[in-house]
Amino acid sequence: MDKSILDYEEHIWDLTNESREHMARLNEAVYSTISPEVYDDGALARRDKSLMALAIAISQGCGPCIVSKVDQSLTSGASVQQIVETCQVAISMGGTLAWSNCLPVFDYLRAKDLLDTPEGA
Repeated sequence: MDKSILDYEEHIWDLTNESREHMARLNEAVYSTISPEVYDDGALARRDKSLMALAIAISQGCGPCIVSKVDQSLTSGASVQQIVETCQVAISMGGTLAWSNCLPVFDYLRAKDLLDTPEGA
């Protein structure tokens, strides 16, 4: 298993936690108030919100966000196929740039041993 993307994820979380310590009031506002309001189940399920956030992260090209939202999607009950289809939607709207932004998604899924052999292979 190629752990480089998992090492990257751990590094990003370490930096995130350090930045949260230096910006404690902002951290409290965002992660105790806004985040639950946005991502908790409502008219849309948490899983669906996580997949939407993944598509937006792909379209924005935010590498740390992409990795985080893939993990959040999996934790929220999304299947690998739902994540792949989310990538397809992002690519349909964002073209080849969005396609290249999806590569960390596949790297992450591969590192977690979640990718099956593609059809026709």
